[in-house]
Formats: sequence, structure tokens, C-alpha cells
Amino acid sequence: MGKLYKKVKAIGERMTRSKKVKAIGERMTRSKKVFLISMALFLAVGAFTALAGSHDSGKITFVSDRDGNREIYIMNADGSDQRNVTCHAAWDSDPAWSPDGKKIAFVSDRDTKSLVGDLTWTIYVIDIEGGHEMQVTSTAADNRKPMWSPDGKKIAFSSNRESNYRIYLIDPDGSNQMNLTDNLSSIDPVWSPDGMKVAFIQCDGWILDSSANMEICIANVDGSDQMNLTNTAAWDGYPVWSPDGSKIAFITNRDGNEEIYVMNADGSNQVNLTNNPGIDIFPCWSPDGTRIAFVSDRDGNEEIYVMNADGSNQVNLTINSASDFSPAWSPDGTKIAFSSERDGNAEIYVMNEDGNDARRLTRNDALDLCPVWCPFLPQKELTLVEEFSPGELLAVLITTLAVVLAILLYTRIALKKKSIYSFHILPLHCICTHQSPVGASMNTVSKPNFSFIFSIKALTPRVSVL
Repeated sequence: MGKLYKKVKAIGERMTRSKKVKAIGERMTRSKKVFLISMALFLAVGAFTALAGSHDSGKITFVSDRDGNREIYIMNADGSDQRNVTCHAAWDSDPAWSPDGKKIAFVSDRDTKSLVGDLTWTIYVIDIEGGHEMQVTSTAADNRKPMWSPDGKKIAFSSNRESNYRIYLIDPDGSNQMNLTDNLSSIDPVWSPDGMKVAFIQCDGWILDSSANMEICIANVDGSDQMNLTNTAAWDGYPVWSPDGSKIAFITNRDGNEEIYVMNADGSNQVNLTNNPGIDIFPCWSPDGTRIAFVSDRDGNEEIYVMNADGSNQVNLTINSASDFSPAWSPDGTKIAFSSERDGNAEIYVMNEDGNDARRLTRNDALDLCPVWCPFLPQKELTLVEEFSPGELLAVLITTLAVVLAILLYTRIALKKKSIYSFHILPLHCICTHQSPVGASMNTVSKPNFSFIFSIKALTPRVSVL
């Protein structure tokens, strides 16, 4: 009995040790699974973060004379892939993106008809991908400042074809031209965000006469209800709509020097925002309408400043001994592009919205001026053959495999019953659904189905600088 008892006890101890080892192994297996899931999700987030950062930065158009004459260029927001889109011996300037980001309107002197003593500019539209150009205006005159309507169906511009400068509307193919104003000289049209009105500058004399009185006016797109928004003996100009269309920022010298004012869209409540003895010019609204970038020489030279929309918290972003000018917000409001002479000639720079991380985008001995961000980044459905570079495709593949691995591992340790799991890995949205077949036992787990949706969205108002 004593020997039998010892054998039974030994067997029991071995069984207990076996259960403990098995339990430890199961715990280690679960820990390993959790570790692998975490690593897979980490890779997924990292890959898509890199992909999103490289693919949603947008494009910038600018003017450069690096080829001997002024041409329209475009580049990626990191300065890569700089290319001449006009490629003409004439002078091309004043680029304006179409709302869908596929075309650029610009002015050119390539069709000069030798108007004695007058400037002659023609408005063109070019497809930035195919390079197809279309002449929009055909009258030999100073046709300037093309501005796309928010829906892309019209272009507003000013022209002196009828002696005085007036505001005209025209279709992008050159048809359906109409005169919006028909009295005093009118220049520099700016569309309201809803496309229902046009603000512009009206002058009681020659527009280049510094003694002439200039006021800001507004009219409906059919030319009706034209009215003055400002009415002073001073110079009021450069109207810029807020993104929501409720306010207009502008420049005025009514206080003895150039200041930035803001008013309601009906002209009421005109307020001095800058209120500084220096020169404050070229207001530029942030995409969310909470801030305004502008140029000021209050520190002895032109610098890029930013302030809240009510004029508070005015901050110098550039702090440089050279001239910095032409600020332009990125579509997402996180960057500001600008021109700078800190390298001895005008170059395009970009910086964070707080002024940090200023980076030079153009590098040549020529003039690079007037950066304008593409206002639109299209929503993209994920495809593995279009719109992505080989590196981006690799990132997509790695991310997809990582997420699939994570989901497969998760389903192996999930409850074995009908269920649905939702993973949100921005900007990737992946949903895995698995169901047990009708009548299947609780030990049966069906193969999961996977659906991936990848999208990038960004919409902003455009900024055009003459």
C-alpha cells in the first residue's frame, strides 16, 4: 500500500506540474499574441501616417523668371517636382487655381497688339496635367486679375477695353462675357465664398494716380445692387473675404498710414485691427477664419505677422533682417508659404503656422514670387495602380498586411460566436466582420471578410496675389 500510495502521489504531482506548465504556456501564448497585435497596429499607424504626410501636402504655384522671362511654375509643397507649366517666351503672371485644382488661369503679354502707351494682357487657362492652353479673352486690352468663381463656372477680371477699367465675368472657355460694372473705374474683383457677390475696388480717377479716391464696393453676380461698402476721402483697397463670407478685411490709409481694417459684409462695423504707426498690408485669412496673416514693416523691414481675427495677439513670425512678403495659408491651415529675400534674391519659403521650421523651397539666382496654394486636395479611393508612387504603394501594402495580421490574430482569441469588430486606424478605416454559419457549433469560426477604405480630404479657399 505504501508503494502504491507513493506512485499515485508521484503521478498526481506530475499531472499538476503538467497543468502548471500548460497554463504558463497559454499565458505566454496570449502575451505573444497581444505583443504581435500591438506591433502590427503600430506598423499600420506608422505606415499610414507616413503615407498621409507625403500625399496630402498639396501643390503651390508661383511666378519665376529663372528661364529668362516670368513664367508660371508649380511644385509640391515640400519643394519637389518644380516645373514650368507655361513654357513661353512671353511674360506670364498672376496665377489663379481653379477650385478643383486641375487648371490655372493666368495673364500673358504674348498677344500684345502694340497698343501705344497701354499695357496689353490676355487671360489664359491651362490644364496643369495635360498642358492644354485656352485663350479666354480676345480683346486687345489690359485684362488683369483673373479670379475663379467658387463653383469654377466663371472667371471675374478687370479690363480697360472700354476706356475705364471695369469688372467682367466670363466662362473659362471664353464664352458668355458680361459687364458687371459700367460707371467709374473698377478693378481687382474678389468672389464671396458662396459665389453670389463680387467685391471690388472702385476709383474716381485713373487707377495709377495716387491722389485718386478708391473705395470698396460690392455687387451681385448679375450686376444688380451695386453699393459702396466704404465711403471716405482716403484710399480703401485690397478686399479679402473671410472664409464664411461674413466679413471683409481690407487696407486703408484713412489714419495717415496703411492699416488693416475689417468690416461686416454689408460695410458696417469697420474696425482698425493693426493700429500701428508702421505699414500693415496684404491681409490673408486662415482657412478656419480665426486668424489673419499680413505684412508689416513695424520692425524696420517687411515681415510676416499673424493676428487673431479681432486684431489681438499680433506676432512676428519671420523675424529676419531681409524682406518677407506674400503670405499664403496652406489648405489645412498648418503652414504659411511666403516670399523672402533673405538669400539675396526672392525665394519661396514655407513655415509652420507659428513661424517655426521655416524651409526654403526654391533655390536659384532668379526671382521666385507670389506663392499660391492649390485650394483643393481630391478625395481618393484607394487603388494600387493610380496616383501613388512606388514608395507609397509599398506603404499601402505593408499597412494592409499589418492590419490583416492584427485582425487574424485577434479573431483567433476572440469569442467564438457571431460578432463584429471595428478598427479605426486614421486615416485607414478597416472593418472586419466574421460570422458563424447557421447551425455551426460554437467551436466553428468562419473566415473573416475585410473591407478597406482610404481617403484624404482637404478644401480651402484660394489666395491669389498679383
